[in-house]
Amino acid sequence: MSRSEDRAEVLHLRAALAQRARRALERSTRAAVLMPLLFEGGPPRLLLTRRTDRVATHKGQVAFPGGYLEAADPDLIAAALREADEEIALPREGVEVLGMLDDLPTHDDRVAVTPVVARAREPRPAPASRRGRAHLRDPAGRAR
Repeated sequence: MSRSEDRAEVLHLRAALAQRARRALERSTRAAVLMPLLFEGGPPRLLLTRRTDRVATHKGQVAFPGGYLEAADPDLIAAALREADEEIALPREGVEVLGMLDDLPTHDDRVAVTPVVARAREPRPAPASRRGRAHLRDPAGRAR
């Protein structure tokens, strides 16, 4: 695929997400995950992460970057972008948000998780000092 074909696919996806009715769950606790799509001249690729073995829960599991909505986040999109920057060093300016999918409940039904679909550049590796920063801020190792 060429860059113009990539752009056409991104625009098509954005329009499709905007036209659909999104299911939003009412929960007192909210979280968001970023679903970063990489368009590099071929079929789009979905970027996943593998959780470290140093967290309290979900060790080694495959996941999207994301976490809880914090008081400083203006909305769920901002939470997903902040978490992606913290977890995989994907800068906000390197992300083009395309839309959101239906909210999903966590296994215990206490948290509503909003998937945020975005176009992203290949993230750069996080320096060691940044990789540890989120862990130090959350010493309890909460699921992120």
